[in-house]
Amino acid sequence: MMKELAITLSKKIFGIKVRNSIKVFISKHPYLTGRENYFEKKKYKAELQNILKEHKDVKGIIIYPSISDWNMPLTQRFNHLARTFSRAGYLFFYGTHNLRYDKVNGFEKIERNLYLTNQLEALRDIKDQILYLTWAANSFYTRRYKAKSIIYDFVDDLEMFPLIGNKIYKCHNELLEKATIIPVTASRLFDSIKDKRPDAFLSHNAVLFDVWHLSDKNIKPDKEMKNLVGKKPLIGYFGSLIESCFDYNLLKYAAKARPEYDFAISGPLDFDTSNSVHKWSDYPNIHFIGTVPKYEDLAERIHFFDVCTVPFVLNEVTQSISPLKLFEYMAAGKPIVTTDMRECKKYKSVLVAKTKEEFVKNLDRAIKLKDDPKFQTLVLKEAKENTWEVRTREIIKQLEAQKKRRHSILGVGVDPHSFSESVEKAMNAARERKGFFVVTANAEIVSKGAKDEALNDIFAQADMVTADGSGVVLAGKILGKHFPERVGGADLAEALIREGSKEGLSFYFLGATKDILDKAVKNIRAKYPHVKITGYRDGGVCSLDGNFEKNSEIIQEIKSLKPNFIFVGLGCPKQERWIVRHKEELGAVCIGLGGTFRYWSGIERRAPKFIQKMYMEGVWRLIQNPKRLGRFLALPKFFYNVMKERIGS
Repeated sequence: MMKELAITLSKKIFGIKVRNSIKVFISKHPYLTGRENYFEKKKYKAELQNILKEHKDVKGIIIYPSISDWNMPLTQRFNHLARTFSRAGYLFFYGTHNLRYDKVNGFEKIERNLYLTNQLEALRDIKDQILYLTWAANSFYTRRYKAKSIIYDFVDDLEMFPLIGNKIYKCHNELLEKATIIPVTASRLFDSIKDKRPDAFLSHNAVLFDVWHLSDKNIKPDKEMKNLVGKKPLIGYFGSLIESCFDYNLLKYAAKARPEYDFAISGPLDFDTSNSVHKWSDYPNIHFIGTVPKYEDLAERIHFFDVCTVPFVLNEVTQSISPLKLFEYMAAGKPIVTTDMRECKKYKSVLVAKTKEEFVKNLDRAIKLKDDPKFQTLVLKEAKENTWEVRTREIIKQLEAQKKRRHSILGVGVDPHSFSESVEKAMNAARERKGFFVVTANAEIVSKGAKDEALNDIFAQADMVTADGSGVVLAGKILGKHFPERVGGADLAEALIREGSKEGLSFYFLGATKDILDKAVKNIRAKYPHVKITGYRDGGVCSLDGNFEKNSEIIQEIKSLKPNFIFVGLGCPKQERWIVRHKEELGAVCIGLGGTFRYWSGIERRAPKFIQKMYMEGVWRLIQNPKRLGRFLALPKFFYNVMKERIGS
């Protein structure tokens, strides 16, 4: 039954039959057709660059690849968030495939900071973009786009999409792993993912309060409403009329039980054929009044409703819905009667009915509440607590907090930064000649910090702790703590050399043996001819507490050379103890790089990317250097402790 319901819903959800939707989608999707020629692409990229230049001071850039047209009759959550994000200072690109209602080619400005575009491919390389996704099957965009942050707005029960098969669950799980933050619209949806992503948070639907709260009493009814106003008490509904959600039998029961009321139903009849199977001539007090041209016109229409309703059937899909219209009714100051939906029971102003008889009785109660001052105070208070501006601030707050929040892996804090974000933070500190301490934390280093409280205190003082090692990223997945990607120390150091060389920033290398360091410097200079290495030395004997025999001499040399970056390769914990003691006086970005100089010298080779992705880099290093066996055997213990923490939580 549930699957049949979901298939029916899937076929009707977009306003045209699914096979036609897919046909149109494929025929218009630039990735699938390859239709645009070189000159068109160049033109659109130039247009995009002009938009980016005009909006260079925005707080961030959000890209939303939608599966629904912007101009479709039913305004959705993502339409509202697009507006409120743009009004909050973000540049928002709404990606459309011109399925039925949109006819944009290029970029169309909707309002300040908000653009409609069908040029999804042109958006791919925007720097530091925030990728916003609501449909799980769009997870492939996380691989196509260079997103700094990913918002997975979990809004729909996955059972709504059975035609896609198990792929929808694979896509959903991919987004649960990759998303920076996960707003969730309904408690039932939240319950389904809270074990995998305990950091997910409820973000119900909401309302544009100023659009729906009309104080002007001189509003005139539209043509469809004119014959209904001022006669009987008017019970209203607007929204989807899909039979798998809208309870036609309840509507007919209420109309028969209360012939003294008129029932006005506003919604798009062409979305569904279910309306036509009913014999409406037997119900003269039920009136289907169609849609309105603009979203704002709906507020004027329901201004004349005495009571607003959400007469939904009860099933797994509707129990996973946060009805958007609920909050719009609230802002209009209307009494509200709903069926026994979980999300509706959260609000004191809503009259929830468990049976059809109770639904009718609640209509009678609601008529009396219409002009009650206490009710008006309550319903408007709840509306103001649930505006799209409030929801947007909550999402932005979570996004900002996630950037600052360190994930605890066995009690050691690790930053969930992307690679590009880590490079940017280090580069900014280097430009400012600021003492900046970076720990590159692989599984071995995390294990040491977990056992040694004093060492963990040093890690806590670091300005940045990167997830250096596939083991740490995998541990995050096990513990439900998302790391966008691995930020390896060697990769980070090379990126800083590459970017720093362009700006004339200088480097100092400290650690390893003289022979290894000489070869490393020679190879780096050959690879990056413009690199400015102002000095390097092995440092001689260094004690476990991070003190060299000639420590003061080394410090004086570094101070005189004034490098922007100091790469320290002493191994953990020596390098971290030395850096934390001297980073402020040296005024440089200091990074503990362990065995990176060995890679650069050519003594050891980095594992190929596919080996790294298989979490087998430790095995690769062991094969090259069997002396690492003791350190390699620490990995099973690390994952044992991770699993222990997972089970305990």
